[in-house]
Amino acid sequence: MMLRFAPLLLALTAPLSAELTLYFIETDLKETPVGSRITMPEVAAGDFADLRLRVRNTGTSNEQVSSFLVRGAGFSLLGTPGLPFLLVPGMNLDARLRFQPNGSGSFSGTLLMNGSQVLVMGRSPEAASLWVESAGGWKLVSNSEAVDFGRIQANTISTLHFSFRNPTIGPVNVRSILLAPGAFELASTPALPIVIAPGAESQFAVKFVPVRGGVFRTTLEVDGRAINFAGNAFEPPLPEPLLSFASPVFASGRQEALSIRLAQPAAGNGVMRLTLAFTPQQGSPDDPAIQFIANSTRTLSFNVRAGDESLTWNGDPKIIFQTGTTAGLIRFTIAYDTSTRTLDFPIAAAPPHLESARLLRSQSTISLTITGFDNARSISTLAFTWYHKDGSVIGGAPLVSQVGAIFANFFKNAAGGGGFAATASFPVSGATTNVVAIEIEAVNSAGATRAARITF
Repeated sequence: MMLRFAPLLLALTAPLSAELTLYFIETDLKETPVGSRITMPEVAAGDFADLRLRVRNTGTSNEQVSSFLVRGAGFSLLGTPGLPFLLVPGMNLDARLRFQPNGSGSFSGTLLMNGSQVLVMGRSPEAASLWVESAGGWKLVSNSEAVDFGRIQANTISTLHFSFRNPTIGPVNVRSILLAPGAFELASTPALPIVIAPGAESQFAVKFVPVRGGVFRTTLEVDGRAINFAGNAFEPPLPEPLLSFASPVFASGRQEALSIRLAQPAAGNGVMRLTLAFTPQQGSPDDPAIQFIANSTRTLSFNVRAGDESLTWNGDPKIIFQTGTTAGLIRFTIAYDTSTRTLDFPIAAAPPHLESARLLRSQSTISLTITGFDNARSISTLAFTWYHKDGSVIGGAPLVSQVGAIFANFFKNAAGGGGFAATASFPVSGATTNVVAIEIEAVNSAGATRAARITF
């Protein structure tokens, strides 16, 4: 975290040359002339504070900045261009003056520009310095960069050890250590306040314990000093999904259940996406009725949580889908991480399925409406066997109708699916009330279906 404070400027202001004037830029972007002395904000050892400086040509002719630097331990000048640098009238050159002490005490330096000098001063209070153990040994903690806990798998732990050290000649105190709840946790923290003798140290630890994947940030506050923490977590690979059907029957006109269990309990969180695709047989059009019941689409997304052993939709492990009324292949594909698994539901062409029959009588006519579906879309023949009330077959034999052309034209213009409703009228000689029952047979390219006798 970068600290920005208005510095303390002492002495009378004066331009550094006849035409070049040095300013510092305040937080509201106001330019304030620099005097002969700059006092930087007080910072802890290892931290830094920056002051934005600006050299402006306030004259009417070109001026050249031939030198611009700072001398003295703990001070540096950042962002300066290559020198010499030409400034036309009204133009400016910007840089940042940084104070970053490596220990406690008072510091002084000199800011030089084209032979002019400005005294620069800073102070670091006598306080415990904070160190973190890293792969290369112990490292002084600074606000110039976050303490990085690395990249780990979610639901695992990364622990870093810290040390308060006293580099001064007298005892120092640590009165407060604050860390907001979240992915980072304090561990083995000494009782507060901590009194550290000269040359001594006091250690504690911080754990990074992410419960999900993502980028995590927080701030540790030590006696008001802010120290940034960073960590990155990734989700473990999702286990293999195993797909199965609840029923061994693969047929049209049904609602079936698909189950998806995981090869082992999920170790982390993630998303699995289930899709179904339908390929109809013999060039038939798509069947829009083939879809998931849950959302009337062909795609479902599942949030997987650590510990899950199967996928559920609203708590139900049975994923219900409709098989439609067209022969073909339903393929289920589940995508997870960078992998996929598939399971096929083949629907073979079958004889016509007759669902219902409805009869209307008039004095001389019987109208019969039958509903059903033909997943092969190839009905060629309908046969009707009528029964007299005395039990005999009217006419002595079934009445056979060749309906292939009619159904072919119907299915050609149908949007999709094999469903149909057909109405046929039969003239009757005599009283229509003598007709009391019928048997219907339908034939297509896959075979014949004979419905049970229907009594009116």
